[in-house]
Amino acid sequence: MIVTETELTENILPPGEGRHRRRWIGVVVVAALLAAGTGAYFAVHHDAGQTFPKTWDPRVADVAAFVAKERGLTFEHPVEVDFLSADAFEKLVRRDQSSLTADDKAQIEDSASFLRALGLIGTDVDLFAAVNDLNGDGTLAFYDDETKTVKVRGTTMTPALRSTLAHELTHTLQDQHFDLGRIDKLQGSASDALRGLAEGDANRVQHAYEASLDDADQQAIAAADSSDVQSFDESRFPAVLAASFSAPYSLGEPLAAMIVAVKGQKGLDAAFQHPPTSDLALFDPLRYLDGDKPLKVPALVAGKGEEKVDDGEFGAFSLYLVLAQRLDQKRALSVAAGWGGDDYLQYRADGHTCVRATFDGRDAPSIAALQSGLADWARSMPAGTATVHDVDGGASLQSCDLGAPVTVPKDLTVDKLLGLPTARVQIAQEVLQQGGDVRAARCFSDGVVNLLSVDQITASELDAATTDRIQAVAKSCRVS
Repeated sequence: MIVTETELTENILPPGEGRHRRRWIGVVVVAALLAAGTGAYFAVHHDAGQTFPKTWDPRVADVAAFVAKERGLTFEHPVEVDFLSADAFEKLVRRDQSSLTADDKAQIEDSASFLRALGLIGTDVDLFAAVNDLNGDGTLAFYDDETKTVKVRGTTMTPALRSTLAHELTHTLQDQHFDLGRIDKLQGSASDALRGLAEGDANRVQHAYEASLDDADQQAIAAADSSDVQSFDESRFPAVLAASFSAPYSLGEPLAAMIVAVKGQKGLDAAFQHPPTSDLALFDPLRYLDGDKPLKVPALVAGKGEEKVDDGEFGAFSLYLVLAQRLDQKRALSVAAGWGGDDYLQYRADGHTCVRATFDGRDAPSIAALQSGLADWARSMPAGTATVHDVDGGASLQSCDLGAPVTVPKDLTVDKLLGLPTARVQIAQEVLQQGGDVRAARCFSDGVVNLLSVDQITASELDAATTDRIQAVAKSCRVS
């Protein structure tokens, strides 16, 4: 995974606060990849003496009924929905920096140093403040994993809040059937994959709920989203953090939808019971549906004079984020699409934090692209920071946070980072939902991504000539 997240739950969030968020502003969604830690906002602690309401709060009963019917599962019991004032809610989603211990601060700095070593955030970024602000600005409701209640910002049941509750209650339903607390027990990017599956499934149900509303309610939801967009200043946050937060939503929904299209609702339930083993399922759901699994890469170990900080699997999406910071996004996508497996080690040596990683490609062309792409990435980093060497099957990377100024492109936005991989999986989703097979979905999604520029892919409209070219790709892929 791109961000060392295991420590940040207790360091950045108020103690014991696991939470889920409604989709964030526009394409940016606060999934709390950094802030929530490994699955904390889904963890469930079944206390023997805990009691639950016998019936749903009348304000949410119809939403709960819709969620159960749409998801094809039955709630084991209702849960309390706690409607809070804005001030009371803010106290839950933010943490006062004065409450941090010395260990908290050290662990947060380890995470920041990890990101700097990979050129993902600049030396001017306050990671704690950025994540804290993302939590505060992006949260409308969350499922509390300790009290088993849904916490809501506000006391008025607007259409937008009802839509949010459809998402949160889907998580409650998932939790009761599939024990989403497993997320914090999964290794490597598998935790990100299950989180994305859960978020994508909840988004899917939420959007179905919105579609069931009348025109007036749908317009009210659209107006609320538009107001959020206008009031939010994206430039306050590093694009890579927002992209990491957003990925479980923007990539998770196509994953869940494709599973349903190919394997039905029972197939989706099976995916929760036996979740994907890496974030490759989010980055390239078609490979997941084809049964493609990551290669086993030998674990890296700390050498003499090196103190291990963290280790694990980097993941295909994380590789894309690293490359897309400094390479053309289409090239970054192409390189990451050939990801076969990896292993990374974060360590301290000589007073600096470093990251060492080995990446394998899935075939010979992928290996060559991986080696070339990582080499060019290393050359774009501050002098003396990063080195890349070709190895059998892939490439070996080492990069350190040496204290030198780290900058990221000023024009880098969440749209630029996520637009391409999101469009790719959404195109494939459409093909499958229209009755195409995995082969046709692969052909058409890759064909369109190769045909268009990043700006064209993220544009709201295309000219007639470009549309004709897309139709030609569809014809060659036998997509109607």
